[in-house]
Amino acid sequence: MMGIIFFVLTSIGGIVEYQGQAMKLKSSTVFTGYSKIDIRISSSISTGIYFRTDIVGIHYHGKLTYSSNDFTPYVDFYAPTFTYQSRFYLQNAFLRVRKGIAEFQVGRQQVGWGTGYAFNPSNVFQHKSMFDPTYELDGVDALRLRIFPASLWELDMLWLPPDDTFGSRYGVRLHGNIGGWDISFGRVHFQRILAIPFDPPPPTLVALNETVDAFIGDFSGEISSVGVHGEFLKRDTASVALVGMDYTLSDGLTRILIEYLRNKDIIRFTNSSMDTIARYINFLTGNALSVGENELFVDLSRTMGFHSVELAAILNLDDGSGIIMPRLNLSLSDNASLILSPSVSFGKGEFASFPDGFFVRIRTGW
Repeated sequence: MMGIIFFVLTSIGGIVEYQGQAMKLKSSTVFTGYSKIDIRISSSISTGIYFRTDIVGIHYHGKLTYSSNDFTPYVDFYAPTFTYQSRFYLQNAFLRVRKGIAEFQVGRQQVGWGTGYAFNPSNVFQHKSMFDPTYELDGVDALRLRIFPASLWELDMLWLPPDDTFGSRYGVRLHGNIGGWDISFGRVHFQRILAIPFDPPPPTLVALNETVDAFIGDFSGEISSVGVHGEFLKRDTASVALVGMDYTLSDGLTRILIEYLRNKDIIRFTNSSMDTIARYINFLTGNALSVGENELFVDLSRTMGFHSVELAAILNLDDGSGIIMPRLNLSLSDNASLILSPSVSFGKGEFASFPDGFFVRIRTGW
């Protein structure tokens, strides 16, 4: 009988996806593609008990190994390489138990902290790729306890066990609503491995394991029909802050989003070339939020029936370089979609070394 109840309450769905991406590197034009299947299984086992897992299989083809030199303005140093690897893995797999004012969640899960769209300074446990229009993130292995002491308020506590690279990491924040404004503040403890260039030339990279304790916070609300949001991370030696706004025109179809990032948490050397190398490598490996101290993100979108067009751009305000990413989102049916997006960089600074390219992504679900 319990088996029948479990079957009835279990939902099985998923997606099949293909993406192909062409990039113009410094010396050649290359292509990388993948085929992916994502099977989602979720079940309300009983009142207050919920289970979900996302089983992902991904197969890559084309050029799979790249050097960090391909994405930086310097080629005269020993840079790490990375390889796309076909594999099966669990993107999410967690059990949630709710009892009274407490909710306990264990397993691989999404954190979801922060209010930013392109950047999330306060979510140090997951890292977005601003070049992925879906911003899909792999879950992190964690124990999570959420307590709801009052209406519209929660205490969120997160602990990540040690792995092969890091020791344990944790975060705690209080999140609630005051006068229609969502706010949160808390503290995080984490580790990251920074790449530090070593002189004399040609520079090579050494790894520095850094422990970070920081305060975090975020807010979101509305002023005169304009959405306003922001978040920050403050540590003893540096700080990162983001402010943004979004507005939908009266036609309900056109939307503009603008975000400004002020990032003081970057490595500095007296040697400007080494300084630049360090910034690029740590950005590419996900251990730095940006290359520049002042970054601007702009996204303009318009809905046309079941389709939409979008124009996104990222600008480094320090050196004037940027990248433009037009995007066409087509709804092929109720469960199928197609994304077409070129990218073009400009200027002579940060984004000048990012390859121009074009990607296509088609997805169907069930």
